[in-house]
Amino acid sequence: MPTPATRPSLALRILNVIEVIGNKLPTPTTLFVIFSLVVLPLSYIADAVDWEVAAVEPRGVTGADGKPVIDPSTGRREIKLAPQYVVEVRPVRDGDGHPVLDANNQLKTESVVTDRPRVIAARSLLSADGLYHIVSRMVFNFINFAPLGIVISVLLGVSVAEKSGLIAALLRSVGPLVPRRLVTPALVFLGTTSSVASDAGYVVLPPLAAALFVSAGRAPLAGIAAVFAGIAGGFSANIFLTGIDPVMSSLSTAAAQTIDSAYVVQPTATWFFAASSGFILALAGWAVTAWITEPRLARDPDTSGTGVVLPPEPLSAWEKRGLVLAGLAMLVILGLFAASILIPGWPLHGTGPSAPRADGRVDTVNRWSVAIVPTMFLVFLIPGIMYGLATGAVKGEKDVMRMMGQSIGEVAPMIVLAFFAGQFIDFLRYSRLDQMAAMTGGTALASLDMHWSLLIVLFILLTIGLDFMVSSMSAKYTMMAPIFVPMFMLIGLAPELTQAAYRVADSVVNMITPLNAYLIIILAVIQKYRPKAGIGTILSLMIPYSITFTIVWTIWLLIWVKVGLPLGIGSQLWYSPAAMP
Repeated sequence: MPTPATRPSLALRILNVIEVIGNKLPTPTTLFVIFSLVVLPLSYIADAVDWEVAAVEPRGVTGADGKPVIDPSTGRREIKLAPQYVVEVRPVRDGDGHPVLDANNQLKTESVVTDRPRVIAARSLLSADGLYHIVSRMVFNFINFAPLGIVISVLLGVSVAEKSGLIAALLRSVGPLVPRRLVTPALVFLGTTSSVASDAGYVVLPPLAAALFVSAGRAPLAGIAAVFAGIAGGFSANIFLTGIDPVMSSLSTAAAQTIDSAYVVQPTATWFFAASSGFILALAGWAVTAWITEPRLARDPDTSGTGVVLPPEPLSAWEKRGLVLAGLAMLVILGLFAASILIPGWPLHGTGPSAPRADGRVDTVNRWSVAIVPTMFLVFLIPGIMYGLATGAVKGEKDVMRMMGQSIGEVAPMIVLAFFAGQFIDFLRYSRLDQMAAMTGGTALASLDMHWSLLIVLFILLTIGLDFMVSSMSAKYTMMAPIFVPMFMLIGLAPELTQAAYRVADSVVNMITPLNAYLIIILAVIQKYRPKAGIGTILSLMIPYSITFTIVWTIWLLIWVKVGLPLGIGSQLWYSPAAMP
């Protein structure tokens, strides 16, 4: 990478101002309290003025001869926004009007489309029903806040690996082997691939990145920023298929079948594009770190590192023995995990039911996808115990339990945040303000008549905006897919392309949106090196990555489409040849 100029630039001065102002903001937990309190009167006002949004869906315009109407100026099919109608589930009745029972003596039902247009109306949280909802769901919202379980489960294992000395020994032995110039892109790329382990990367990688940079005499905050950019900003850029791929493809399929009942989006539909994106973002993150992050931090004595690379202390014989035992334990665990996936009849082979979601829904998923977090727990726990036994750091089960107990104290702020974040998310869902915002934005975008590339860019920008209201990838896509997948199909864009654009947009602002519950984990790591750090510190570090990733990744998608490369296995770019550029 080129050596950056030493004179402070305007951009660096702006980031310093952002940090100062941002650090005056309340803590992430307090922000969620404020957001929740803001939703209460907003829902009341929206309900009082009878705010409703008509639920619409895109439909192709058909001529008197029954054939699609094509706009001669664009060569694309004309579309219109038509109202959705209320669907009711009614009992099936025989010719005499009596209910019909099935073979199991259960009442048969059928879905019937009525002639009543479906509207989405705001609901007040300050009504009698709304207040009862708040009280009755408070504990449920807390215990079903998904990130909390992931963080605690993984951290219980990581704490044993860390406090036994295993992680430090690994860094001392492996760190010097990584070329200094390649550390940054390697960390960004590792961050992008960490999504294969769900959200465990947020817990595991930032402390390691900081320690690696410190050992190289570099600013630890730069290491945290680089790996956090990969984890959060590159969440959908993975060389591996992850558990979210089947979820996204199923949502795309359901939306596409409103236009084409035979259309199926495969879980591998965007794999090629996602895999290539990991390398592109690694280069982009490398550039931001070298040209912006490290020059800025070099002027800060608290976070600039020592500037001197100290040779690591040589490993003792006991530590080397511990590393060997830990490595063997890790290989056994990963080997059993792989065997359980590949061997028919073993626990993780094939598909099975998922754990019940917060809404009670149970999906059919690949069995291996639900075992990733438990496997991560074991991958750190067992090797940590083996290393501790070899070095004397672990003398019995009491030491292991003590290490795990200390980790719970370290994530206490996350537990507090989970309580209030769970309430905020539920407030939005109950009031329907999130659905209404998505429908309003989708309707506005659908009314525009422009080139496919501009539509993709505007779709990405709209999704980014919604990311500051709804952080969950699947929740947002559940609202947006029924609008945009059919609409883009009618102008010739395949559902796979819509899904790829959505995943770009959903990822790039994860590192700066206050709704990312893992910000408090990142802040805790940063505060080990800068105790007075706050939200402003994170924003000033991550805004350059977010802007760069948005621009670079969007351009990469447009180039990919223009060249005509397949997005993945079993995918296509165009639904209608009329829309091809």
